[in-house]
Amino acid sequence: MAIWLRLICIKAMLSATLHTPRVNAFEPGLTPSPRLLAAAPHRLLFFVGASNVLLAMLWWTGWLLQTRWGGQALPQPSVPAGFMHALVMQYQVLPPFMFGFLLTVFPRWMNLPELTVWHYLPVGLGLFGGQLLTLIGLLGWPHLLTLGFIFTLIGWSTGLVWLLRLLWQSASLTWHAISCAAALGIGWLGLLMGFAAWFSGNPQWWFMAIKFAGFGLLLPIYFSVCHRMLPFFASRVIAGYRGRNPLWTLGLFWALAVAHLGLELVHGYPWLWLTDLPM
Repeated sequence: MAIWLRLICIKAMLSATLHTPRVNAFEPGLTPSPRLLAAAPHRLLFFVGASNVLLAMLWWTGWLLQTRWGGQALPQPSVPAGFMHALVMQYQVLPPFMFGFLLTVFPRWMNLPELTVWHYLPVGLGLFGGQLLTLIGLLGWPHLLTLGFIFTLIGWSTGLVWLLRLLWQSASLTWHAISCAAALGIGWLGLLMGFAAWFSGNPQWWFMAIKFAGFGLLLPIYFSVCHRMLPFFASRVIAGYRGRNPLWTLGLFWALAVAHLGLELVHGYPWLWLTDLPM
């Protein structure tokens, strides 16, 4: 079910490009251009996300192959590779897609002017540079891990500030936008926990950072986007369809997600079914 939910939400995110002026990439004489890439938030940040996916896959595949068949091509990271894989995937690979989508649709949801390249370019540079430095740091330059965290935190903070600014400027409450911003705020806290884990070596910080990402960041973003966008897109393809997405279900989901996260943090695993079954 989780896989289908991710695929549906990624489809919804990609569909944000439907309302963006398109350029025919195969037009004669048109060459790849950084200017065209940075023409909209989703273009730049989806590109960053795709690049981060490939880089993370390359590192993790190499690590798994070496673990299985031996060798010395990749040095032992200064922190457990499994911990770093969980942080890289949740805080560096997926967030560019989220920021790319949200920085595109927030102004539309709230009838505000669209953001300029100078708003979202620092977000893309921070999230891409952060993961690149992190992966290089894992190859034997541990001091670069610190820079990787800092770059990621700067990019994340910049994107979150612009989204919160749009919420502040909005003339009315947009609960799906508030929900997404809240999830990114929780993710920001989780990223700080990962930073603390790297400096202190305390496994409890690693545990909290990893758990905050799942039910505090990723699942709330997916649910909020699907709750908002699926009825909208269904109404565009099904004649006479009237979408139903009551806001009380969004509130109920948040209560269950927070309860699940709290139970995991105190290792209340036998009771997780109480929150998971309604979801």
